[in-house]
Amino acid sequence: MVGGADPAGAVCAAFVAATPCDGAAFTVMSSDSVRELWCASDPVIARVASVQFALGEGPALEAFTTSRPVLIADLGSADAMARWPTFTAETAELQIGGLFVFPMHLGALTLGVCELYRRTTGQLSVPELGSVLRALDIRTLSLLSLRAGETVADHEANDHEANNADGSIDGVGGDGVGAAGGGVLGGWQVHQATGMLIAQLGVGAEMAFARLRAHAYADGKDMLVIAEDIIARRLRLEPDPSPGVVES
Repeated sequence: MVGGADPAGAVCAAFVAATPCDGAAFTVMSSDSVRELWCASDPVIARVASVQFALGEGPALEAFTTSRPVLIADLGSADAMARWPTFTAETAELQIGGLFVFPMHLGALTLGVCELYRRTTGQLSVPELGSVLRALDIRTLSLLSLRAGETVADHEANDHEANNADGSIDGVGGDGVGAAGGGVLGGWQVHQATGMLIAQLGVGAEMAFARLRAHAYADGKDMLVIAEDIIARRLRLEPDPSPGVVES
């Protein structure tokens, strides 16, 4: 949803305002195949998150699995294209300069990732990196509070001083895409479609999900669209005698 006035969108907009970047997205993850887009500031970064989920390739997955930031000064560089050839090809039209992905931590637990982009190339300076990390800690807690049932105002009352030091979210309208619990990349539609494919194809969960992902990529569509077609029985994938073959 673009331009929604939802609380998660307000948190996301405030986070972008507190950083030297042009847009950001927060994604909660528990594995390569289970992700949920908490919020995205604009369609560009929402597309970046969606493409990585569909491909199973990209800096977000690397940041999550290694629990370390992945900082790309130029997404169009030879190094970036060598590391993630399909991802960089699919996102080239977005004209992103720098892409910076940070794991979201709660103690020793990695909850997901925060992705930021800017139109210009170049690495984050030390002061810029510091401002991003400070803002990330605050906004991660804000989003966790929303998922726990607190309102933005509740969280602001509990952490007013910290937020003001970093850019308050008071009065910020939601310009984000999706909401807490919405804008799902790996939500119930994908899970339900995967379950249907397990029964239809006679395969395990990992293979069913791989078939769903491969079909979405081959058709050039988001996985959510393909999942909805499978659930509505507008699309049926046939058993593949040769595992790994993508439907034509």
